[in-house]
Formats: sequence, structure tokens, C-alpha cells
Amino acid sequence: TQSTWGNNRQNVFELVFDDDEGGECSLTLRDLTGEISAEIALRIATTLQSDQISSLTELNLANNRMGDDSVRHISTAIQNSHFSLTKLSLHCNRISADGARDIAAAMQRHRTLTKLYLGNNLINNEGARYIALAIQSGECALKELYLNDNRIGDEGAGHVATAIQRLCSLTLLYLNGNLIGDEGACHIANAVQSGECSLTTLYLGYNHIGDIGARQMGFAIQSTNCNAEYM
Repeated sequence: TQSTWGNNRQNVFELVFDDDEGGECSLTLRDLTGEISAEIALRIATTLQSDQISSLTELNLANNRMGDDSVRHISTAIQNSHFSLTKLSLHCNRISADGARDIAAAMQRHRTLTKLYLGNNLINNEGARYIALAIQSGECALKELYLNDNRIGDEGAGHVATAIQRLCSLTLLYLNGNLIGDEGACHIANAVQSGECSLTTLYLGYNHIGDIGARQMGFAIQSTNCNAEYM
């Protein structure tokens, strides 16, 4: 089914539900004319808590320039919902560290969530810390995490490194297109070599990694089953 809404500033979007034969459904939001306002996000949040989509497993709100206020409404709705979300797409939404904090709270509520897309946002080091804390909380079963193009530097890489070496379920991690240098690469390399790290695929390309970081990553990859692109 499909519905099209608009607000008084002529923002129009499509809210599309897809049901499969197994009873599961996905929801995709496509903004047609502008950014999604907090008012519209609140209406979407109300929809997310309805019985109509109690079988929702995938939520795609990518490329809508929502911002932190809108993301807060959505995150709160996810926390209070009755569905078992497995995939959440929020890339390209101007999400900062504040929004990342709300998403982290939702991550811990939905222990079924296995794929989280947060690429092309503004979460920086502080936002990476919130996500990392959620990953290592023991309430998270995330397997794929996309944090590419988020202005994450060495400090943020350190937070993520701590998370992936503490009984973390992650197998795929995107950190490409950030501001990570040698120090951050060394943090990641040490984490990859730890006995608790389950990563099998890691992307670190288009960062600021020099010879020292590349060398440490090379040593780490040789001693593990993880495949990495880090140049």
C-alpha cells in the first residue's frame, strides 16, 4: 500500500509499505519536494507505533535531510514500538552526535536489529562514542554497521575499536571517507587482532591513514580472517 502526505509548507512525501508472503513488511519514506520537518516526523512516528505495521522488519528513511529533531521522534517511536526491526536506513539525513545518541538508545531496545546504515551524516567523534557504547552494551546484535563519511577522527575510531573487541557481533564495518589517521588505524588494528573481534570485512579507504597506520593494519589483517580495504 502507499500513501502520500503533505504539510503546510508543501513538503510532500510517499510512505510506502511492502508486505511479503511471510507476513513481514518494510516501510520506505521518499521525500518529494524538500526536507522532512519535525512535524511530519512526529506523524510518521505515530504511524510506526500503530498495529498496522506490527510486523515491520525494515525501515528506510534515507536521503530525507531530516535532522536531529526529526530523528529523535523516529527513535522514540522505534523504542516504543512492537515490531522486531532488523534493518534501519538513516544515511544522508544531517544527523549529528545528538541524533546518534537517540539512535543508540533505539539500537539497545531492538535486539533484533542487525543492519544499521548511518553513512553520510555528521555524527563525528561524539556520535561514534554513543553508537560504540550501544554496540558493546550486551543488548545489541548488530552485524553490519555503516559509518562512512561522518567526520569521525582518531578519537571516534578509538571508541569503535573498543566496541568491536568486547564481545561484539559485528562482521561488517564501513569507516571509509572519514578523518581517521595513523592513531585511529592503530586502534582499529589492535581491535581486529583481539580474540573477541568477529569482523570479517572492514572498509577504511579515503581516510588520512599514513604509512604507520597502513603497516599496523597490514599486520592485523595477516593474522586474522578479516578482509580490509584501508588505503
